[in-house]
Amino acid sequence: MVRKARPIVAIVLLAASLSVMMTVHASTQLPRARLSSSHYGYVLAGAGGATYSFGSANYGSTYSDGLTGLTGAHPLSAPVVAIATDPAGGYWMAAKDGGVFNFGNAAFHGSTYSYGITGLGGSHPLNAPIVGMAATPNGKGYWLVAADGGVFDFGDASFYGSTYSYGITGLGGSHPLSAPIVGMAATPNGKGYWMAAKDGGVFNFGNAAFHGSTYSYGITGLGGSHPLSAPIVGMAATPGGNGYWLAGADGGVFDFGTASFLGSEGGKSIPAPIVGIGGMAAKFSITTTSLPNATSNQAYSTTLSAAGGAGTNTWSATGLPAGLSMSPSGVISGMPGNAGTASVVVTVTDQGGQVATARLTLTTNPQLATSVSPNWSGYIVQNGAFNGVSATFNVAGLTSPQPSVCNTGSSGSLSPNCATAEWVGVDGANNADLIQAGVVEVPVVGTSSYCIQPWWEILPAPPTYFTNSCNAVAAGDSVSVDVYETTTANLWEIQIKDNTNGLSYSTQQSYAGPGASAEWIVEAPTSSQGIMTLSPYTPVTFTNPSYSLAPLGGVDQQTAVVMVQNGSEVSAPIKSTSNSFTVAYQ
Repeated sequence: MVRKARPIVAIVLLAASLSVMMTVHASTQLPRARLSSSHYGYVLAGAGGATYSFGSANYGSTYSDGLTGLTGAHPLSAPVVAIATDPAGGYWMAAKDGGVFNFGNAAFHGSTYSYGITGLGGSHPLNAPIVGMAATPNGKGYWLVAADGGVFDFGDASFYGSTYSYGITGLGGSHPLSAPIVGMAATPNGKGYWMAAKDGGVFNFGNAAFHGSTYSYGITGLGGSHPLSAPIVGMAATPGGNGYWLAGADGGVFDFGTASFLGSEGGKSIPAPIVGIGGMAAKFSITTTSLPNATSNQAYSTTLSAAGGAGTNTWSATGLPAGLSMSPSGVISGMPGNAGTASVVVTVTDQGGQVATARLTLTTNPQLATSVSPNWSGYIVQNGAFNGVSATFNVAGLTSPQPSVCNTGSSGSLSPNCATAEWVGVDGANNADLIQAGVVEVPVVGTSSYCIQPWWEILPAPPTYFTNSCNAVAAGDSVSVDVYETTTANLWEIQIKDNTNGLSYSTQQSYAGPGASAEWIVEAPTSSQGIMTLSPYTPVTFTNPSYSLAPLGGVDQQTAVVMVQNGSEVSAPIKSTSNSFTVAYQ
């Protein structure tokens, strides 16, 4: 018989959120090496279109476009000279002739050809070759800069000046540049940019602030007593705009302001000189891997985290339990109602438009209460509409000596006064209905032996034993019990499987109870004379105690039940873990 589809909810669950991050960096010959908590890195571009990533994702190279670098069957028209990164995940590379290549999520917004400039030759050539590139913060535009300091803007990029604005007449004239421009970087809000020259000099425009140059390192550009090992070829800014990197042709990297050194190609053999550097985020992701459990009708709050994004993150979530909501800052809070397990999809978007999602499980446990019973000990969940219950437990053994009342009766017969049973069931906690199944242990009068039998019961009828044998199930065996409503209304499947010896028992029975509670119980059974004395037993551990709910069913209370007989506590749940609990004789 096929059962109804039913979400399974585990009780007595504990969970904790744990997030571990580890940063590894390479050695450097530079005097400063700092680690940043921003989770940003950079990518270098070679003249042949190759890319080298440090702490960042790699989205391809000109070889991905079927271009074989600077040689081969499909060479580049002009060498790559610059790279700029898109906050949405991707980057552009610019060639010396003003051509632009886009990778990942980066979109094409134009090239110098869009201006009617035919690259380095033709009827409308560039005055100076393109040497650098920078992108706007939303990735919807970029700038190209030429060796003479001229700037070309594309998409939503705005013009904020060039070296000519400084009164510097490019590479010639009465006020020429000391060294040609080789790269540029934009400020976080796109309202300014920096340019870097071949000798390590830096020019700032718009709202870009000056944070230093190679001269700040005591390096005197391309000449003098402390020259650069290799000329500067590119520049990239940190996400906050409070620092930048300069890259040398040999792959060396210099960091300024808040920029962190994360490695370089300096001292390594590379197939073509480095021509640019682009600062970019590490892979944007949600670092929260689990949600702490909630409790029904109690205040709940937890904050999620993400890494690798640019600027402010904005959060949202779907699938949260009723009573909970997520703030744009990433806080899930509120007071959940019914207990259960929810599959929550959380989404975070950074300021640059990158999106990361994660599916997390949020378990709401019922409120925990305690009660006393003359014949039950274990756990109950209530106020629901239950249509299934299950668990795995170890079969109890009876300990010696048993109380004297257990040896009253005919020697060799089953005691009419004592027994212990462990079972799972639906209903019975607060009504006269009950469907249940489990295992019972009954002492044999005048001996240290006892009989163990699997059984099921639907009140008000007496229990039915699956077998008359006392040897079909043994103490210590692992037994799984599953009681659930099938696809036919009021027709229930009852299954018991001895996982140790492989024997299994099942039956289908009609049951029309309200399903108001679910239970995992060690019991002193009831006979025609009333509640029996609980036989002392070895501890029973219920593993994966689970229930299912009918549509629109809920549960908001979980009760730990302690058994008291003759004024003394004789059985109680004593400990629990995330997926189990133990009941023991006291």
